[in-house]
Amino acid sequence: MTLNDIIKATYPSGQKPNADQLRAIKHVTGPLLIVAGPGSGKTKTLITRSLNLLICQRIKPENILLCTFTEKAARQLRDRLNTGLKKCSADDIDIHEMTIGTIHSVCQKIIDEYPNEAGVGIFSKTRGLGRGYIVLDDIKRTFFMMEHFDKIFGEKDREGRYLGQWKGFWDT
Repeated sequence: MTLNDIIKATYPSGQKPNADQLRAIKHVTGPLLIVAGPGSGKTKTLITRSLNLLICQRIKPENILLCTFTEKAARQLRDRLNTGLKKCSADDIDIHEMTIGTIHSVCQKIIDEYPNEAGVGIFSKTRGLGRGYIVLDDIKRTFFMMEHFDKIFGEKDREGRYLGQWKGFWDT
């Protein structure tokens, strides 16, 4: 299967990637960061690039990392990648060893795999995160902010507003 076959399988009839998307899809050496607005085709580009890496370049799934910001987007990446593999008749490729997740889950996985380097292991020689650290996802962060609101934002000022200690901080 060629890259053109993969593009035909992942893009609807008559559609094709634009020049920037194609450049990202063809990028096969080293990491790639895609920054674009909603609805711009980031997910389709990542899926097509991943299929190129897996099928054409024969990169092992465990050597590929796909990272996004939301759990919903991470699930979509995994689901669409499986669908793309089936469309390309390559569903014998097992992507369970691929790292696909949110920035939070990927960081947690790295810390768990390398606790001493992160400063949380029993043999750690660095002053890193320390024991009892928690990587906060969106929900945990919200609850943390609510629980520690007064410590973070301080008391209300005379006008009944919070963040009085920050007033003028960003003024130029």
